[in-house]
Amino acid sequence: MISNSRILIVEDSDADRLLFSKFLHQLGYESVCFKNGKELVDEIKNLPSSVILLDIELPVMNGMETARYIRDNAENNGCRFVIIGITGHDAVDIVDEIASAGFDDCLHKPVSKKALQEKLQRYLKPVSGVPDEVPVNNGNSDNLLYSLERLETDDQEFIQSIVKMFCDNTPEFIKSMKEAYTVRDWETIRQVAHKLKPHFIFFSVDGASEVLHNVEEFARAGNDDPRIPEMLECVERTSNLVIRQMKKNIAGI
Repeated sequence: MISNSRILIVEDSDADRLLFSKFLHQLGYESVCFKNGKELVDEIKNLPSSVILLDIELPVMNGMETARYIRDNAENNGCRFVIIGITGHDAVDIVDEIASAGFDDCLHKPVSKKALQEKLQRYLKPVSGVPDEVPVNNGNSDNLLYSLERLETDDQEFIQSIVKMFCDNTPEFIKSMKEAYTVRDWETIRQVAHKLKPHFIFFSVDGASEVLHNVEEFARAGNDDPRIPEMLECVERTSNLVIRQMKKNIAGI
């Protein structure tokens, strides 16, 4: 068991870094954030034994490369790192690959606070003084296309920050996929669909997340399916409706 309660987060998504940091704070842990694997490995030899939440798909140096580097170069003089992969892939499809790269465990996006807590309890000594859970009433309504339940908080400033990131970033993500499709840049389409899909799942916009899953699989296979433009238009229409509702119902965004 690791006694260091400071968790290392390696994630290129601003929203996910904020979300994980908030969850960890609520659970009684501290956190240090890195945007890619290279940033982490540049500092790893100066860090004590820690749990690392490591996204699989990262720019500059991805999660697989980072985990292998840590296992080969950073564990000496009694230092030990527990590496928990964060992935939007189906867990069954990737479990063998991440195990061979040196990961100890994995969490599937979107990550809930409860799932994160249960995973950390396997590897960390218990944190004392963690406040009891309080009922959450974050203003969701049955007629909304989205839900805020996964945020598991009534902290309005935090809710505003996460929702604003979704509203600001989602149109740009969709625009980049549509532009990539005009030149049949399948890897960009796959990467963006993979990153965006958990955000729709997180806000319970299930139809859009399912469409993005199909787009991701078509792009992974390089399959120039004629339905892709229609799928991207569908995601864009849905996101516009969701963003419009969010801006109307959530103050400060």
